[in-house]
Amino acid sequence: MNKFDHQGKKVMKKRLKHGFGFRPAAAVMLTTAMLSGGVVGSAVAASDPVAIKVTGSIVDNTCTINKAQAVELSPVSLRDFEGNNSTLGFKVVDVELKECGTGITRGVKITTAGNEDPADPNRYAFKNADTGATAAKGIGLRFYKAADGAQPFKVNDTDGVTNTSLTAGDNTLSFGAAYVVTNEDTLAAGSFSTTVNLTLAYQ
Repeated sequence: MNKFDHQGKKVMKKRLKHGFGFRPAAAVMLTTAMLSGGVVGSAVAASDPVAIKVTGSIVDNTCTINKAQAVELSPVSLRDFEGNNSTLGFKVVDVELKECGTGITRGVKITTAGNEDPADPNRYAFKNADTGATAAKGIGLRFYKAADGAQPFKVNDTDGVTNTSLTAGDNTLSFGAAYVVTNEDTLAAGSFSTTVNLTLAYQ
C-alpha cells in the first residue's frame, strides 16, 4: 500500500469518527422536540367548553331609602312605670320611601331583626345594648307595626306585616317605639340604646 492510500484511510477514519460523534446529539434534539410537541397536544385535547346560563329580572317596585336612621326617645321617669309590660315614652317613627317605582302598589313586607331581651319570653322587647353601672336595667324597647301603637313587632319577626297602600313616587311608613318594662325586680334608671333592623321585601 502506498503512502497516499495509507493517508487516505487515516483521513477517512478521522471523518467517520467525527461524523458518528454528531449523530447522538441530533437524536436527542429530535426526541426533545417530539416530547415538547406531545405536551402541547395533550393540553389542547383536555380542554372542555363550559356554558353558564345567567337568569334574573328587572323590577319596577323599589324605592330609595335612608338606610341609617337615628331616633331619640324623650326621657321618662322610672317611678311612672306600672310594672312588667308597662310602656312609656311612645314616639312615632317614620321611614321615608323616595322615588318608588310603579310596581310598589303590589306592596312591601316588613320584618324585624335585633337582639331580644331574654326577660321577655314573648319576644316583644329589644334588648338594651348599653351595659355597665350607668345603663338602665329591666327596660327594653317595644317597636310597633303602625303609628297607633296597637300591635308590636316581635323581635326577629319573620311574619312581619305587609303594607299594600303604597303608591308610585314618595311614601312614608309609620311605626312606633316605646320603653317597656321587662323585669320590674331589676328596674333601674340609666342610659338606653338598641338597634331595630327593618327588612323591606318588595312584593
